[in-house]
Amino acid sequence: MHRVLVDASESGLVNYVLRPVLFETACARRDSCAAFGASDDANLRLAGFGVELAVKNMEYKAIDDSKVKAEEADADDDASAPLGDELADESVSGFNFATLAKRYPNEVDGLRAFRDAMVGKSELTSDAPLKLWDIKDLGLQATQRISLSDDPLRALVELSQNFPSLANSLSRMKLNSTIVNEVTKNRKNMRPGGLIMSLNGENLELDTIDIYTLTETISKEVQHAAALRRLGLPQSSVSRLLRLPKKQRSSEVKIDVTNPAILFYNDIEADAKFASWTRNLKTLLEPSRGGFPKVRYNLYNMAVFLDPSDMSTWDMVGMMSHFYDHKVPVRMAQVVVTGLDNPDPVLAQTFAKQTDLVFGRRVARAANYLLREYGPVAQHNFMSYVAQSRTEERPPSYFAPAVYSPPSWEGAMDAFEKTLSEFADDLEFDAVTLLEEFASRSSTSIDKYIDEVRAAVKAKGLMTQSFVLNGVYVDESQGMAYRASLEQMVSHHLRQEMEKVRRLV
Repeated sequence: MHRVLVDASESGLVNYVLRPVLFETACARRDSCAAFGASDDANLRLAGFGVELAVKNMEYKAIDDSKVKAEEADADDDASAPLGDELADESVSGFNFATLAKRYPNEVDGLRAFRDAMVGKSELTSDAPLKLWDIKDLGLQATQRISLSDDPLRALVELSQNFPSLANSLSRMKLNSTIVNEVTKNRKNMRPGGLIMSLNGENLELDTIDIYTLTETISKEVQHAAALRRLGLPQSSVSRLLRLPKKQRSSEVKIDVTNPAILFYNDIEADAKFASWTRNLKTLLEPSRGGFPKVRYNLYNMAVFLDPSDMSTWDMVGMMSHFYDHKVPVRMAQVVVTGLDNPDPVLAQTFAKQTDLVFGRRVARAANYLLREYGPVAQHNFMSYVAQSRTEERPPSYFAPAVYSPPSWEGAMDAFEKTLSEFADDLEFDAVTLLEEFASRSSTSIDKYIDEVRAAVKAKGLMTQSFVLNGVYVDESQGMAYRASLEQMVSHHLRQEMEKVRRLV
């Protein structure tokens, strides 16, 4: 029948599949088909298919099975071995029980019990799960472990790298009341989510610190330490002296910018666009997504002194316009003046300054005319329109702001006419006549405005391309070490001032 079915399958009449069925007696024979392909290497092919059957365990294992099997194979031998062999190469918590068994053979039972107790304690220290009440003070206990260590830095590294294995031992540490009181005191001086960095007790401003200023600060501390060691003081005394509270400066110089020539063009407390803001100072402590908290107080007061002949003026004007348009809570004043030469002759070369004295004189006349006739808002709008008239030469990128071409007198004239149309009636002025007077070589009636502003600025001992923020004077020469522009210095000092105000709340 098999031959008939094979012929029928070959002719396409049927599909014929042969599956041999073996009886138990047939499988038991060594020369049966079930044993076909078997050899001394114990590789047996599945009967009827001509393939090898292999079973692979895909379970992930943390130990090598072969070593476990070898240990199990030697279990009987170990059971009959003496205690010294049983504990060979075994050390628990620093005790070598094999050596102890050889020295004290009569204390086998006691050593075994002691070994078991130490092993249990070790397992409890590293592996036992912690209860909820065990972890409530774990942070304080870790702080105490580091603070009381002879080498706190090494303890911090060890605790950070091995915290899970040390958690149990930390949870059983009794808290020191001095440490608890100190941490509680620090919590009152630091808002949630805050970060403080200090060096020998002196706080470092995280918003402004970089690798260079940090290196300079550390170098000064090293020099102080070396000077103390030269006096013959031991290292412990030097460390304590360096950690003493630094003597605060007697008083930081503050400049009062109250003057009829210095007028603020916005007021956080009075302007209607800030009416919805809160007067709760606690809002200053809330996260503000990188910006200023919306509190309706004049907490940040800034007067900027600008010379329109200096082309860096217009980037600063653009920044102030951005503050004004986006309701940044900074009370601002723009002082536009010419003829105040910077005393530092290197400054212009360092910053590669672009200047246009004729353009600056004309714009200063127009700006101060608007200030006296129509108020500081009109002056601000005029300066903003001039800044907006510049042509963008390079768009902004992630690494650098946009680069603009210097403004032109034609753009300034359009800005002046636009400002007048907003603040003056048509019959009140003749823009063409005024612009001609601004462009003339001398304009006695308008130059007196600039002379008054110049006298007020000189009386304060100030220069142009500078600003006064909450009484603190900063000029662009202070940013030379960092190659920082005036607007970058403004951002930097505003962040510092914001942190100071928050700490006072």
